[in-house]
Amino acid sequence: MEINKEMNTPLLNDFKETNNSNNLQSTTIDIQATEDNIDLIQIEIKEDEEAEDIKIPLLKTLHENNEVTKVIELDTGHLVSCSGVKIKTLDLTGKCLTTLRLHWSTRMERSAPPVWEQSTDLLQLRTGHLAVCRDSSIEIWSMEGRKRLYNLSIFKPVGFVEHSTGHLISGGYHGIYIHDMKFYRKLKSFNTSTFASVSFIGISKDIVAYGTWGGIIKILSIKINKKIKTSLIRKKKSTVFDIKCKNLKTFNQGASDCVFSLAKLKEGCLASGGKQNIYIWDIEREKLLKTLTGHSGWIKSLVVLDTEHLVSGSDDTTIRIWDIKKSTCLKVLRDHNDYVRSLLVLKTGRHSGQLVSASFDGTIKIWDIKALRKAAENVESKVDVNKETKDFNKQNISTVFFQKKFNNESKREINSNRTINPAVQEIADLLNEIYPKKDAKKDDEIKQCRIAILKKIKPLKYTLSLSKEELNLLKLIKTQLQQKLSQSDSEDELTF
Repeated sequence: MEINKEMNTPLLNDFKETNNSNNLQSTTIDIQATEDNIDLIQIEIKEDEEAEDIKIPLLKTLHENNEVTKVIELDTGHLVSCSGVKIKTLDLTGKCLTTLRLHWSTRMERSAPPVWEQSTDLLQLRTGHLAVCRDSSIEIWSMEGRKRLYNLSIFKPVGFVEHSTGHLISGGYHGIYIHDMKFYRKLKSFNTSTFASVSFIGISKDIVAYGTWGGIIKILSIKINKKIKTSLIRKKKSTVFDIKCKNLKTFNQGASDCVFSLAKLKEGCLASGGKQNIYIWDIEREKLLKTLTGHSGWIKSLVVLDTEHLVSGSDDTTIRIWDIKKSTCLKVLRDHNDYVRSLLVLKTGRHSGQLVSASFDGTIKIWDIKALRKAAENVESKVDVNKETKDFNKQNISTVFFQKKFNNESKREINSNRTINPAVQEIADLLNEIYPKKDAKKDDEIKQCRIAILKKIKPLKYTLSLSKEELNLLKLIKTQLQQKLSQSDSEDELTF
């Protein structure tokens, strides 16, 4: 949550003098308590979830003239990017080798939807040709001759995968389509649901997955069998295809959480990206395993580094590298200045294993992630505070323990209301006592920020992302809380 930059309070002005409000950083706060010990509350703040000693060097930045919506790797090791109406083949130094101009007439180009509303996907087929997903069709291009071979008309295609038989399976607003790539014809279509599909990937030989605007993820089995039939009259042989589509699994990410990205993980798991969250699903058991939080925008791209790490790109302009097993964010890359729309891991040449990202800021960046695994092995998922150190300002993590006495009546009152966690209620009460209600206008602005923080808290233990301004406000609250508690009864405790 970004605080309104027009706020004119002394408190927030102090924040703006010491922090760059335009460069918000993700931070976490852990608030934990147990139902058995409702008197003890722990607040733990740490600057970002990422490990400070993991360095991901930026090797190269390739510049484009327009927003980059997609980047893929060819089997030659070159990159293909889609930027506006141009498809470019680039080497890893940034040199443009070829340029394809997609077929928009001048009149069509003027009336074309803005690039952020266009659905663009790229795929190199086994024939070596390039499939380009446009707003109303799929174009097949010859990379050698730099000419368009065929145009498959589909209403708003969103993505495609190549079947093990060589057929092209594409997703669109109205269903799933099977294409014969030898004669460039549509063989069959399947109506998927009332919700249009927006993401599409292959899972295995005959299994595909797609996500919808309505937060639904479906796993489909598509089997294509070729049969030769002979005409009884003309004795002429013809090829027919027996195509069967079966819905295997269905997952619900949430009606308001559009599934913009999908990635296949190891051991029969699937990752999906929506609004700020990444969901990890067990395909066989049809169950949500975990949720990764940290982004503050739609997650438009997911890519798997290896069996342990997942990378996500978001509209919040950041790239996050996740430890899937520990459900932690290892690193946040912040070098892009606009939406991050495409990620890939290079598979060929001396740059194999490195990460490529493309953004609406008109750049393609290449990252060296080879040191990630080695560094991650030396990072603990939790860092304990040295309780012997009394000067909390020297600690990377500041932890406040405080106890407040309850009389029997208040204990019964809290225990009778099981919908409110005692820790959350106690923190809310203490925060409300920090600022006197003398200046209603000023205090209302500060209170709104406190409420925004409290709304992110879920019992009993929760990790949430805060902006830099929210973090500093919380630190100020902790300092005042420290002063307040130090003046209270001697039986109350404050330990660092």
